[in-house]
Amino acid sequence: MGLWSEFLERQEAARSAGTHAATLQRSGQFIPQVVERNGLSEAEEKKQRVKQCTDAGVYKGLEAAALWGGLALAGTLAAVRFSPWFAHNFNYTGRALIPCAGMVGAYFVVSEKTILECTRRTSKEANDAGRRARALQQQ
Repeated sequence: MGLWSEFLERQEAARSAGTHAATLQRSGQFIPQVVERNGLSEAEEKKQRVKQCTDAGVYKGLEAAALWGGLALAGTLAAVRFSPWFAHNFNYTGRALIPCAGMVGAYFVVSEKTILECTRRTSKEANDAGRRARALQQQ
């Protein structure tokens, strides 16, 4: 009997016993865990969490870019209107780049912060769920 078939038999026995996760060990080698919750494997759940965090980061980044781009645009237009020095020393390209820089900076900072926060939160939730499953398995 091969290692893989033994692994599959142990997994089937663990599922039929009602445990969510089975950590199998054989002769000092750690065999990967197969966790199924809500009909999804561990890899599929991880892909789903990554997509959810990325989507949240993009959405929050676009919100921030719109806000800071609008604020930078209003400031630039006010400076052109009320400051002769600014109007004289910045051509159209420079006036356009100021709001763009604000938008790009805000997008990347906020989206990265959101993705990291979401990843940290979902990782903590997954670790807590794994601990609970191992505690149930040991009982």
